[in-house]
Amino acid sequence: KSYEFGGKFFNASLETKFSGGSALNPLSLILVSMLSTSFIAHYNAPKYLSELKNNSIERFNLVVGASFFISALLFVVMMVF
Repeated sequence: KSYEFGGKFFNASLETKFSGGSALNPLSLILVSMLSTSFIAHYNAPKYLSELKNNSIERFNLVVGASFFISALLFVVMMVF
């Protein structure tokens, strides 16, 4: 109910970082970057699995989890420094 008309967060739910601008806003490049990276990763996932030495779903999940952790750690380091 907080996001319904008159609720505590009603106005906040309508605000965006792109409000009042066009689709060619430089902030939209962040979205394009995220979408292209996710598309490339999902498109190549079967190839990564087939090329993995001693491939299995468990091993693939381990590699993917470690990769996400390393990526997140790098992003945090870049944000902090």
